[in-house]
Amino acid sequence: MSNNLNKFTHLCNSNGLNTSLNYSLIRNLHNSVNPHPYTGDRHFSTRNISGRLFYRRRPKMVPRYKAKKRRSCWLEGAPQKKGIVVTVRVTTPRKPNSGLRKIARVRLTTGRTVTCHIPGQGHNLHTHSVVLVRGGRCQDVSGCHYTLVRGKYDLLPVKNRSSSRSKYGIKMTDELKAKLAIKKKDFHVTTDLDREIFNKIRIKNWVNLDGSPYEDSVQSDEDVPFDIFRFNTRWRRIINSNKEA
Repeated sequence: MSNNLNKFTHLCNSNGLNTSLNYSLIRNLHNSVNPHPYTGDRHFSTRNISGRLFYRRRPKMVPRYKAKKRRSCWLEGAPQKKGIVVTVRVTTPRKPNSGLRKIARVRLTTGRTVTCHIPGQGHNLHTHSVVLVRGGRCQDVSGCHYTLVRGKYDLLPVKNRSSSRSKYGIKMTDELKAKLAIKKKDFHVTTDLDREIFNKIRIKNWVNLDGSPYEDSVQSDEDVPFDIFRFNTRWRRIINSNKEA
């Protein structure tokens, strides 16, 4: 077949016919004899979609970035928000804890209503009370991601609280201030190095009981100035860091 085709091509070129006519005759003959001239190449084909490996195959795992979900998002970046109490109720905590947790539904100034935990023992809240809401979830109550601030607006401080007072809105009493002042005066310089450093470096605002500047040296049997404990912790750290440098 190929020999006959070559002979026909040579005959068309040597018979004196028009060049365009020869080209059309040769092209039509090639197409009729060999419709797929490039048999060595792969022809176009579609994927077989009938079977388990197309529809039911496990998709490739593509990791996707998930934005961190902020539980206190309705504060809108503010440290606290003012709100009005809608309802006050008690609820049971999650396992294995037991008891009753005091919570309140509060409508913020943004219009969003959130569930807030009431810290401390006892409260005086009721409907339409004005409160201050901060972030901080109750760990054993579902959906409670906010906490009310004690001692602000209508929510009173906790009664008879001595430890962690600032968290529950209790001010330091004068009796407690006097007690702490006496306790600080009882602090003493523990080593001779502390006495030596204190005599070399003296803070200017240290005064005697009568108000005069304290300019004497600390002796082994002498009462130390007020707030000497802060001197021990602060100045010894500074001097040691300078020695290392």
